[in-house]
Amino acid sequence: MKKIALAALSMLFSASLTYGQTISFEKKEHHFGTFPEESGKVSYEFAFTNTGETPLVLNKVAASCGCTTPEWTKEPVAPGKSGKIEVTYNAQGRPGAFGKTVTVYSNSTSGTETLLIKGEVTAKSKNPETAYPFSLDNNILTNKKEIKLPSIKNNETKKEVFSVFNNTDSPLEIKCNTQNSKFITVQENTIRLTPKTAGQFTLEFNGANVGDFGPIKEFITIEPVSGTTNAKSDKNRVNVLATVVENFDSMTKEDWDNAPIAQLSMVMVDFKEGVRKEKIEIKNTGKTPLKIRKVAVDNDLFSVAGGKDVVKPGSSAAYTITVKDSAAKGKASGAITFVTNDPSAPLRTVKVVADL
Repeated sequence: MKKIALAALSMLFSASLTYGQTISFEKKEHHFGTFPEESGKVSYEFAFTNTGETPLVLNKVAASCGCTTPEWTKEPVAPGKSGKIEVTYNAQGRPGAFGKTVTVYSNSTSGTETLLIKGEVTAKSKNPETAYPFSLDNNILTNKKEIKLPSIKNNETKKEVFSVFNNTDSPLEIKCNTQNSKFITVQENTIRLTPKTAGQFTLEFNGANVGDFGPIKEFITIEPVSGTTNAKSDKNRVNVLATVVENFDSMTKEDWDNAPIAQLSMVMVDFKEGVRKEKIEIKNTGKTPLKIRKVAVDNDLFSVAGGKDVVKPGSSAAYTITVKDSAAKGKASGAITFVTNDPSAPLRTVKVVADL
């Protein structure tokens, strides 16, 4: 009888492990690379999914030191749904290499998980132009002139921090103008800096507000509050380049097994001198219709025609890539991006080069 009872308990325990809450991370380690101390706080979002059968709850998320701050999904995460843990590291006053851990406590079968962030902080430079190589009007310097988001889901928000430096001998109030963008917001759009000091703006990008798929190009301007900036001038712009893709987080295993698969006939087109047209195909090797959300070209010297909005399983769509007439001479290059509902790779890119 005791053996039967022990066997029953063992089966019950095994079942609880199989059908309980299971937390699965896309990755558990992030390397920020090397960045200047003036960048201040840097952040990364660790995405996770409840791959179990019952709701997942994060009870606590604790960092290994006070320089690292976690923020996480507080509400229960249903089976098949996703959450995130945003980890922020404060580099101010901390030059050198770092490695910090964050411990995740939850009701998952594992109980705890450990995340790692690491990188290297270069000490503040006595020469501000080294840390802030881009010069704007009114003697304002910045550490970047372009923000790239290779992909953002159509229901996702992402954050990016960038720094500005007051290179004048007087206090300066600086504004970050988002140009009434629906895609970009800034947490605090105005900061006041004393002479020869740096400050930060934190931008948030909301993929749901774009209302479309594919590449998007917008910009913000950095300007003194007391002055005016010509938005048409590139002098004070910080360009924002992003690509909006479909969110596939709610897909089931059956959905994945039957998903469309986009397959290109070639991933590079090399136009030799005198050749101006080339055909490529995109084939659906999956089991459900492939939807072509958008076809985007990043260089005006090239154009794309043809194709279909929907490609049935086993079928193909043909596209013609054309090199436009131009007075320019030399080598030209660009990329054509196909945005689809293929969950394994929603972005398919064809590199294009041509002798003009």
